[in-house]
Amino acid sequence: MYHHADVNLSVWGYRETQVPQFLHIADLATTQNTGSFKIVPSLYKNRTNTETDILFGFIQMNTTRFLDTDKTKVPVTVTIWSEPIPLAWYFAPQWEQKFGKHWAKNFCDRWIRDDEQLPNFREQLPKCPCSLYQALADKGQYMSDFLCDKDWNPKCLFHRSAVHCVRTPNPTLQGEQQCCYDRNYFLMLSQDQQWGSYPKRSHSLGYPRTKVPTLSQWYHDIVPRFVCCLWQSESSQGCEILRHERRPTQDCVNYESPGIAGVYGNLHIITFDDLEYTFTGKGEFVLVRSSSVEVQGRFEQVLTGLGEVRATELTSVVARENSTMVVEVRRRPKGARWRYHLDVLFNGRRVYFDRNPTKVKHLPGVTVYVPSYIFDQSEVVIMFESGLGVEVIENKGCLMARVYVPRKFINQTRGLLGNWSYDISDDFTLPNGTKTLWEKMGPG
Repeated sequence: MYHHADVNLSVWGYRETQVPQFLHIADLATTQNTGSFKIVPSLYKNRTNTETDILFGFIQMNTTRFLDTDKTKVPVTVTIWSEPIPLAWYFAPQWEQKFGKHWAKNFCDRWIRDDEQLPNFREQLPKCPCSLYQALADKGQYMSDFLCDKDWNPKCLFHRSAVHCVRTPNPTLQGEQQCCYDRNYFLMLSQDQQWGSYPKRSHSLGYPRTKVPTLSQWYHDIVPRFVCCLWQSESSQGCEILRHERRPTQDCVNYESPGIAGVYGNLHIITFDDLEYTFTGKGEFVLVRSSSVEVQGRFEQVLTGLGEVRATELTSVVARENSTMVVEVRRRPKGARWRYHLDVLFNGRRVYFDRNPTKVKHLPGVTVYVPSYIFDQSEVVIMFESGLGVEVIENKGCLMARVYVPRKFINQTRGLLGNWSYDISDDFTLPNGTKTLWEKMGPG
């Protein structure tokens, strides 16, 4: 912002009725821009507002500068918004006057009554993996939750004894599943403590049932954490109802691990049925194909500078599901790997993941991300709505790719990674349906 310019600070709120409402609550201060300003909540304890049922919102900061032109002055306004924040620091004195000292219980009881009128959603969510090892290995259904990430953000405000959380990345009608794990890498249950895993009715990215992305999740799922538990005690009735009835953690009894197949080296393939073989074909081939998704790989001849090598290596992977964008992950030339090791293209257009705010790209039907611990774009994960995931890793110029598929893809896959049927005899099924006996081809 402009140095020494007048800066206006105000507080805004959000609530959901029949129509979402974004409301100006009050002006906080007008001050000169010196680089910092401290908000003192006690200065606002005697204020009276007509809208006192708003539980969270934002702080807005804006300043206006006039630019001289030939004939007139043109105003240029710069506005900065905070992240969503609870508003007890501003409204608490007014809430206490209106509802008494137990104002948090009043808001918690109201939220519970409203949530009980909404349809159940938890049973439709995917089940949590039992251990963190399983969660990190299921790259088709789960990705790291950046609000509790052992590699980037270990503070875990809402899961204080957790070391890592994962969540479902793509929005669905069912909501969003979240699974958190303790220092022993076991699933944390909300039935045991208030910091356990926490399924959400609204996905942060929104969906037709969600009125406003992120804000609807705050309204339905984040605010009750404050009014029922954090602003009361863990043993309060509202917190018990939240943990055991309204947002209980689903156990991992019915969790189903994905099928995994991969391509690595020059050129070795492991199918979904764990059949290993070597493939030296040159060109573009189908790795996985089903009725809704296709994953292809480009294999090029290995160049060593020491003469002809009769072997190929993976240099590019491209994937698409139904009508989603075509996502390609391509190895960069050797002289261009000083900053990025892989190129990622959406419908032929390059995109980059080099900073934390851009580590994840959400597109219709597909999520693409680079793990938070990767800074050279050498690992890329593609996740489709069906639960199929593709992981591409570059190491010293060599590409490796893994494909993760959920159980509904059993007997539905074709391609070099085989038909996932728990029977290796049909892994070499040709496009016309003819089965080639693997014994004749020989194991890898």
